[in-house]
Amino acid sequence: MKAASLVKALVLCFLVLFSLIHPFSGNIAEAAYTYQGKVNANVLNVRSKPGTTSSIVGKLKKSQVVTVTGQQSGWSKIIFGKKTGWVSAKFLTSVTWKGYVNATSLYLRSTPTSKGKILETLKSGTTVTVQGKDGSWLKITVPSSKRTGWVSASYISTKKPPTVAAAPKSLGTYYVTATSLNVRKTASGTAGVVGTLKKGTAVKVYKKIGNWSQIEASNVKGWVSSSYLSTKKPATVAAVPKSLGTYYVTATSLNVRKTASGTAGVVGTLKKGTAVKVYKKSGNWFQIEASNVKGWVLSSYLSIKKPATVAAVPKSLGTYYVMATSLNVRKTASGTAGVVGTLKKGTAVTVYKKSGSWSQIEASNLQGWVSSAYLSSKKPVTAPGASVSNAPKVVLKENSNLRKGPGTSYPVIIVEKAGAVLSKIGEKNGWVQVKNAKGTTGWVAGWLIQASGSSSSPNPSPSPVPSPVGNSPLEGKIIVLDPGHGGFDSGAVGRLYREKVLNLNSAFEAGSLLQNAGAKVVYTRNKDVYLSLGQRVTISHQAKADAFVSFHYNACTGTCSGIDTFYYSYAQEGELARYIQNNLVVQTGLKNRGAHFGDYHVIRENNRPGVLVELGFISNPIEEKIVGTSAYQKKAARGIYDGLIQYFSSK
Repeated sequence: MKAASLVKALVLCFLVLFSLIHPFSGNIAEAAYTYQGKVNANVLNVRSKPGTTSSIVGKLKKSQVVTVTGQQSGWSKIIFGKKTGWVSAKFLTSVTWKGYVNATSLYLRSTPTSKGKILETLKSGTTVTVQGKDGSWLKITVPSSKRTGWVSASYISTKKPPTVAAAPKSLGTYYVTATSLNVRKTASGTAGVVGTLKKGTAVKVYKKIGNWSQIEASNVKGWVSSSYLSTKKPATVAAVPKSLGTYYVTATSLNVRKTASGTAGVVGTLKKGTAVKVYKKSGNWFQIEASNVKGWVLSSYLSIKKPATVAAVPKSLGTYYVMATSLNVRKTASGTAGVVGTLKKGTAVTVYKKSGSWSQIEASNLQGWVSSAYLSSKKPVTAPGASVSNAPKVVLKENSNLRKGPGTSYPVIIVEKAGAVLSKIGEKNGWVQVKNAKGTTGWVAGWLIQASGSSSSPNPSPSPVPSPVGNSPLEGKIIVLDPGHGGFDSGAVGRLYREKVLNLNSAFEAGSLLQNAGAKVVYTRNKDVYLSLGQRVTISHQAKADAFVSFHYNACTGTCSGIDTFYYSYAQEGELARYIQNNLVVQTGLKNRGAHFGDYHVIRENNRPGVLVELGFISNPIEEKIVGTSAYQKKAARGIYDGLIQYFSSK
């Protein structure tokens, strides 16, 4: 009996100890995350403990929202007001809300800690459903991936963050080739400067408009001239030696020698008044640099004072004669400049300078500018009845109109048949004045005649232009000539010339030939003004151009030479480009770089047949001297003219 009692006592002690360690209640409140719950019963009792037998400590109305902090045996522990209590979990509906990720990227983790396993990386603006909270962590569901996990509450907001514009795509890395390059607010030479870049600075190019590039470099954003950017990094230039000052040549002509010796070889000469930089002194010799000439000169022929300039008498280019009945003399080389006087036909003038299609002249104490088209080195015939017995004979190649003047605007006098032999008594602007056997005098287009006894035209070329039947194929055609750049936009700049000036001169030369052939010429600009690329295209459209030609001169960072002609659509203007390119090469003799595709605004956006010509490289010192001459301008104009003749003859 005593043994049995002892066993019962031991079992009882064991049960007491076990109950202290493991309470008998099967469901214990969990330390879970908090969330919002909404009451779905009309009235819900809040009790002091989880169970219907515990005392009621409060009541909740339907739709009232409370914070749930734990669960136990189907009951939810809640906070309502400043009190806590227990309600039946079945009478609460979980309240969720929509949120948005406001970080650039946010990890979704398996547990509410930064050590939790990463389930997914969420991007800024991702929509999530927030279910509950644990400290500074939110429990969410991602609708797009149907994953549930935890994120830091700091990076979830109720407002969707604004969409960040995608970074623009770079067109590549370029390098500054100018010593100092201005960065401007907009693509304009007059726009405000927002910074400067040194030579060799690497920049990212994001957009190009005309000859401007939108760049970013060294926290500077803006626009720069594309002419001063290159895909090749410029070579590092050795530091320029320090100058001892600027001096001026006092001798009429001063030899520059290789070394500081009077017997050393001469590498060049300098004229009186030339400014030189002195870098070193050795005895009575100075080491100098001027006009791309480096060497040594005697110091006795240099002075820090610039010698007085003596006005040189301008050198005459020769005597010419007025061919027009009355010729206006203007203040400057422009058809809109003021008239300072007039000259009669046959007046002898002295020409001192030529600029494009204009000549600077002096005659009868009158000085100014006249159109070169109305001057000739040959004195015109003054008597209408002058003898033509010794005049050269020409033969008509086609049935041709004899007109009262040198142009299609003059009325027709008679029609002469093909093969008629006529006496040539004058010539002007591509037209020939002739006299027939009956003594009738008139004008005929030069391309309709050939010298008597000759089977070819008076001016044969390696690439003959088809002879038109009847009037010139250019008659009545609308040709829009577009001298590129202008105003503040100089285009390429050489040592001697600015591109905008050469473009205008070339366009005037071509325009004169085209007008004399009966074409209607429209210039996008006839003076030094700036036009946008869009304005140039609009002029072409409004004029309903039969052909559009944009004039340019080229430049490159290396040594380049030759002529290019560009088209945008081969189907529309490929043939026009080929004719013009071939004739330009024949007339000028420059290197043939070909007719090819070019993505240029003035031809890309132009719905009229158009080409862009690059008439040579002014970045090449040798070629620049050639293309800047009046003779070359005339040859280039003739090439374009012949190309247009061939093009319209083929239609």
